[in-house]
Amino acid sequence: ETVRDLESFSYSVSHDLRAPLRHITGYASMLLEDAPAGLDAESTRHLHVIADSARHMGALIDDLLAFSRLGRKSLDEQPIDMQGLVEDVVKEICGARSDGVAPPVRPMVAALPPCIGDPALIRQGRGFESLRARH
Repeated sequence: ETVRDLESFSYSVSHDLRAPLRHITGYASMLLEDAPAGLDAESTRHLHVIADSARHMGALIDDLLAFSRLGRKSLDEQPIDMQGLVEDVVKEICGARSDGVAPPVRPMVAALPPCIGDPALIRQGRGFESLRARH
């Protein structure tokens, strides 16, 4: 019964939460494309933040669904580019945006060697750590 409940939850998350996110992302993108001359810089930035946040939430939903399947999946060990992973996390945490506006402070990270692990599990850990850091 627990497995059935988890599968039901996964289905609900996958379908019920993704549709509103697609709408948010789609409408924000349409506004950015259709009215660039009519929007001031601050409004344009706000639309970029909305679209970026919706995409980030979609990635978190993907991570949550993958996490719910962990018990049924074997490890997929392969080389992981830790430097790229850390750079992605820094972008997320420092608020790098698609509108090209740079964050006021950018941490410097020393060169990191690759490691062996399951990229999906590493990414999920990064997503949950990012959530913890923001709240």
